[in-house]
Amino acid sequence: MTAILIPQLPATASPASTGTAARRWQRGEVAWFDEAKGFGFITPADGGAPIFVQYSAVDTPGYRRLVAGQPVAFTTVGTRHGPEAASVRPLPIPDRTVTRPAPTAGTHDEGPTP
Repeated sequence: MTAILIPQLPATASPASTGTAARRWQRGEVAWFDEAKGFGFITPADGGAPIFVQYSAVDTPGYRRLVAGQPVAFTTVGTRHGPEAASVRPLPIPDRTVTRPAPTAGTHDEGPTP
């Protein structure tokens, strides 16, 4: 498994040093994302309220999209409508190993009978 490093601002970061409100990286999961409309919501890992995200906040080269269930790291900014994701970085989806049960007598998985 590869470790993912999430950039962290110093605890003393001030609005003047960051250009906007002080930001803190969080982890979460994409609840849903409508590619046609270019927005969706992220569910924070800490259990907070869902965070609105626009396609322009997705920090990836090329086509910017998110997939429901995808883990992400993100920062938020305050808007007049509430918190909004400002920088969203998709994280690798953990490997999921699928194991098939052992074949039993009389199943099609046994192969041809001699």
